[in-house]
Amino acid sequence: MPSSERVVPGLPKVPHREFLYVEHDGDAGAFLRVFDELADVAWTQSRPSSGGVITENAVLTVPSGERFFCVSYKGDLQSWRNGLAAGARALGRRTATVDGTVLQASDGVVWPLDACELGEYVVGRRARRRNPPSSGAG
Repeated sequence: MPSSERVVPGLPKVPHREFLYVEHDGDAGAFLRVFDELADVAWTQSRPSSGGVITENAVLTVPSGERFFCVSYKGDLQSWRNGLAAGARALGRRTATVDGTVLQASDGVVWPLDACELGEYVVGRRARRRNPPSSGAG
């Protein structure tokens, strides 16, 4: 298990919510700007019918040093999943998911979770939410 008291987001599974890790080499503040772009692309590409996406204020550092910041989403899971993947590709970023005892990257690389370091961060805004506009809003 990573060296933190906090449980790795995505482990254990949470009903009706999924977790996605997005590769980013900057600090938490810079990741929030990337998150805004990612959420905008996700919304534009997939038009989820419900739910939203938030930052989890957690980051996994893999043994080779790359950092993956965690977001989670709920509601129309398939649309958010597809949209966030499209957004990450558009921004040139890998994604990763927790699968049992490993972190599985979108390019096929796998790291054991117990070899990853879990960190937390605090920024001015705890979680930025991006919910689709209600129906009828233009």
